[in-house]
Amino acid sequence: MNFYRYKLICNRTPPTKNLSIKRDLYISINHSAMLLVKQQCKAEWISFGDECTRVFMAKMKQRKAWTSIYHINDQHDQRVEGFEAVSKVMTNYYKKLLGEKDLYRTQVDTQFLGTSLHPTTRSVESSYEYWVHGRCLKGRNWWEYTPRSDTSWYWKKLQHVKTRFKDYPREVYRVTEGYNWLLQGTEKPKWVKLVWSRTCIPRHSFTMWLFMQSRLPVLQRMGRYTATPSTNCPMCKQSPETHEHLFVECTYAKDIWSQFYTEWNMLLQLEGKEAFITSMCKMRKPRKIRSLI
Repeated sequence: MNFYRYKLICNRTPPTKNLSIKRDLYISINHSAMLLVKQQCKAEWISFGDECTRVFMAKMKQRKAWTSIYHINDQHDQRVEGFEAVSKVMTNYYKKLLGEKDLYRTQVDTQFLGTSLHPTTRSVESSYEYWVHGRCLKGRNWWEYTPRSDTSWYWKKLQHVKTRFKDYPREVYRVTEGYNWLLQGTEKPKWVKLVWSRTCIPRHSFTMWLFMQSRLPVLQRMGRYTATPSTNCPMCKQSPETHEHLFVECTYAKDIWSQFYTEWNMLLQLEGKEAFITSMCKMRKPRKIRSLI
């Protein structure tokens, strides 16, 4: 019995060397095939990517040509053409819109930079003050100090702001007090309480504020920058839609104001925008009625 078991074990074929060679060869071929597929994918990606890029750039060029503004009407309703002329008109418009002049406000950075002016006039108490006195002032008087040409933008801006705070009366600086001090001599418009009233909802107050600033999107104003078929008033169709026409001169608006005349016995001047605002401010009616109007 043991003899037959020994013979069976001897006749069993163990893993041969050829099988391991075939396995290694299969792994090598599979790896080479995957590398070939990857290289082919890269080649296709490059070719199709270049083609897609050309199509994309062509589409962008076409869209840019569609959306470009080739002509526009300036503030005098004169037609101007050319990219430089159009850009000049739009630049002047946004300069006027965003405030080349002071529209009852001052720059915010001035007040906040004022907080940096105060430490320079005292003794050294912090790392910032040590840097100011040790690296910049070096024992010189702050109000007579002139920065070098290669100093940072922040330090030059601070020097420019200090001329506005030279006569600041208080030793301790606060942003609110500095802001109010800079606004000395600025008169508030007469319509402030009429627009920003607690009885008005924010949407109505904002619309009224745009009317006071002549910033409502009326057709005559929008016609300078968009292609509108007509700038005439869509309600009366007699005159161009301006701020004065929309609220005062239009027959539809006059009919509405006449109803206010009869129901509440009030008198408003409709000769123009300024006369209308003045009569609204002088009206001797309760605040709720004025806000409703």
